[in-house]
Amino acid sequence: MLIEIPLLAKDRALYIGQPLGMVIGEDEYDAEDKKEGVEVEYEDLTGPIYEPDNVVHTFSQGDYEFGENSFSLKLTFNRQSPAPLEGRGVIATHEDGRLIIRISTQAPTVVGKIVSTMLDLSEEKIEIKVPRVGGGFGAKQDIVMEELAVIALSYVTGENLKWIERKSEHIMTSQGRGQQHDVTVYYNGNGKITGITDNITYDMGAFPLPWSGISPLYVTLNEFKECV
Repeated sequence: MLIEIPLLAKDRALYIGQPLGMVIGEDEYDAEDKKEGVEVEYEDLTGPIYEPDNVVHTFSQGDYEFGENSFSLKLTFNRQSPAPLEGRGVIATHEDGRLIIRISTQAPTVVGKIVSTMLDLSEEKIEIKVPRVGGGFGAKQDIVMEELAVIALSYVTGENLKWIERKSEHIMTSQGRGQQHDVTVYYNGNGKITGITDNITYDMGAFPLPWSGISPLYVTLNEFKECV
């Protein structure tokens, strides 16, 4: 399923910390001064965050055997909080008709493909350079809106641009999905586990980024394979 994700908030902000606009400065102090001239007024939006029957897509695979006995449990995991030494950062420059992107990422190939699609630009004209990442812990498996917005603005204006995330910004916006697992374990009279069902509810955030919907399921399946 593909979905169009805006680089900047359009008409309404969907989460705390969503970027609303951009300013360009000669340095970070100049940019901060310009940002002070921007005023934003928010109005609270009411409505359900989550409705159990609001299902976009379903998928099932495999068979399992119900055992003679079963027990159920509910497991709740809080959001992950990866805290690498270095947050996100991107530098977009232009050399010999090519867009050069220096970025702190765990997935340079993904970055290249997303940027190519976003700009409708051949991947041959995009070069991704990854320095020492400074830690990631999964937080840098995706490319975020701030990074894409800087790259897009650099491409449109032809200017060399740089954005470095502050520690406070990383802590606010890089938390991973929280999860709730409703698990039922089936076993026979000899105590052998014959099947496990798990109804997983997890917060993917405002938009379905790459890996967001896959990672919890992948990890859960691997753990269950060790049990059965």
